[in-house]
Amino acid sequence: MRFHDLRHYNASAMLLLTNGDVQYVSRRLGHSRPSITLDVYGHVLVHQSRK
Repeated sequence: MRFHDLRHYNASAMLLLTNGDVQYVSRRLGHSRPSITLDVYGHVLVHQSRK
């Protein structure tokens, strides 16, 4: 497993799905804007809302 894989898992599964606060996750990942976080990890939220 690569470091990037761990980062993606942490952002998607642990942060977005349990917390749901995109601004918090964006700051935690060091993204300059929450829209970047949504562009990269937003598919996780869309998938979750369909369940």
